[in-house]
Amino acid sequence: MKKLLLLCCLLCLGAPVSRAQDLWTTETGIVHINASTPLEDIDATNDRVNAILRHGDGAFAVVMLIPEFRFRRKLMQEHFNENYMESDKFPKATFSGKISGHADMAPGDTRQCRIAGTLTVHGVARERVVEAEIRRTPRGWRIHSDFTVRTADHDIDIPKIVFTKIAEEVAVSLDFDLDSEKDSGPGE
Repeated sequence: MKKLLLLCCLLCLGAPVSRAQDLWTTETGIVHINASTPLEDIDATNDRVNAILRHGDGAFAVVMLIPEFRFRRKLMQEHFNENYMESDKFPKATFSGKISGHADMAPGDTRQCRIAGTLTVHGVARERVVEAEIRRTPRGWRIHSDFTVRTADHDIDIPKIVFTKIAEEVAVSLDFDLDSEKDSGPGE
């Protein structure tokens, strides 16, 4: 399944890929969401997110399975998947775009960069531009970003009866440590 998701990431980049093209990947990226209100604490984490960066042109893609989000309470997780995200119909969220401003970074450098592309959640694609902190590490890249996603932008219905318990804007935080494809052999 992980290899299938990685293949989807590669296809999102839109071009044939070889190891020589400087690919950086992770299968253990972390996405945290928070839709809390004063009446309800709603947050979850998915630590099985696939991401790939092609350094040469900044092409960047992310694929995550919605049912992989983990909540503190099992019932909240069931409602999230069945009632709001409809993860049986829309089992994954994707992003495909480009990172700009990182090409000349040396190991140890950190800077704010822009990530622009298409975010698809709940079957609805929207163009997005977010700021991210990019750090060049000895083995690859560390990417951190905080942004919000409006539920209405992705046709996620919040019933009136629970409107005060679920935020209309979901805070999203992501952390990816991407390593070189050519360095990620067995035993590493």
